[in-house]
Amino acid sequence: MKHICEALRKDVRTCSNDTMIPMSVMPSSPSNTNNNRQEASFMYSQLLIEILFEVDITDTSKQDMIDECRMQYEQNEAELRYIDEFDKNYQKHQAIWWYTRECFLYRMLNKALRVRDTHILFKFRFFIKDLHDQLTALYSKSNHRESTLTLYREQGITIEEFEKLQQGAFVSMNNFLSTSTNRAIAVQLAQQSMNHNGVISVLFEMDIQVQKCISPFAAIEELSAVKTENEILFSIGTVFRIESVEKQDFTNIWNIKLALTGEEDKELKTLTNQIRQEVRSESKLNSLGRLLQKMGKYIEAEQYYLVLLNETSPEDPYIATIHNNIGLIYNDMGDYSKALTYYEQALELELKRLGSNHPFVATTYNNIGGVYNEMRDYSKALTYYERALELKLKTLDPNHPDVAAAYNNIGGVCDDMGDYSKALTYYEQALELELKTLGSNHPDVAAAYINIGRLYNDMGAMTIF
Repeated sequence: MKHICEALRKDVRTCSNDTMIPMSVMPSSPSNTNNNRQEASFMYSQLLIEILFEVDITDTSKQDMIDECRMQYEQNEAELRYIDEFDKNYQKHQAIWWYTRECFLYRMLNKALRVRDTHILFKFRFFIKDLHDQLTALYSKSNHRESTLTLYREQGITIEEFEKLQQGAFVSMNNFLSTSTNRAIAVQLAQQSMNHNGVISVLFEMDIQVQKCISPFAAIEELSAVKTENEILFSIGTVFRIESVEKQDFTNIWNIKLALTGEEDKELKTLTNQIRQEVRSESKLNSLGRLLQKMGKYIEAEQYYLVLLNETSPEDPYIATIHNNIGLIYNDMGDYSKALTYYEQALELELKRLGSNHPFVATTYNNIGGVYNEMRDYSKALTYYERALELKLKTLDPNHPDVAAAYNNIGGVCDDMGDYSKALTYYEQALELELKTLGSNHPDVAAAYINIGRLYNDMGAMTIF
């Protein structure tokens, strides 16, 4: 009877949309466009979580979250009372207790995780870190007497999600994942979700190599606001290896076996390293904006950077970088006049702070040249591209890939202006440098050959006419 009561207490919460697990699946073979998208989504989810953990918590972080919550629930007096209580009484060691309460915090955070609302997640970053830190501390203190542990989680998932899991190698649970050591309760709840149209009922069975596991998890019965026995809570972004997907005998429940061995992290670090390098910045706050850009979330990236710009001191060393990144967003969106405005502001700040002989200035010259090129103002584009090349030759190794890129940019704009002999000179300089530094099989070398081949074709056409 006690177990049945426990199940009923969890039923409403488990079957609500708030508890739908936001998952990202890494396909076992990125052999088609759809799988490539899944792989990118998986990697971006991992990096988003990493960045949220790393972003510095300021004195205003808690108040930012509370203000957002009050705005979301301004017509709900009951939730506003919870928010007031949180504002007055919250302590770092109460993160689990607050997370497990039936109130605004659990609902807002899980919805944001489910739809990947980076605006809300950024506002909640201090609480996400507190909850992760509390689970990490509990995990470190536990004696881990068992070498292995089997846990369960019931879930209703869509057909699309199910098909991804069938073809996947890894799955990332992009929330704070609640599991149970009691299989009977999990099965009972899985059976209840079978009656929902368009939903496949699954039972996740998770085998944990406790001694090797690097993802923090903890039994939370003593700290939870809901005294449910056998509940184990994992920190956000835990990655499991998908072992098998099989239908249970005599039921319509699918059993999905997952494993957590500690080896997942090594493999995934390699897989995500390229994107990690592309979005990483000395400023952790800039990293989040760059990640949003890579994900194609230009509006969110724009809003994020504009808020960041307003909150950043004019004396901050990264203020010019923020302007440049906003310019990149507008450039990607095709709003070239706005892009140019922010690039020029970045250039003004860099010249003032760094002087005229800094590599960052060369990058901004290049960005401005790119905007003028898109606007078909080729003479101005050429002016800024030439300034960028001149400065790169002064500040970088002459064999640096950025020097080759500068040669290519000048070659391209000369090509567009019809100055084919000058274009050929720069294309050939770029090719020579790329062959020396990248090798003959690099994609940039192939692109250089294509540029030269197309140019010869254009020159041939001109001689005919």
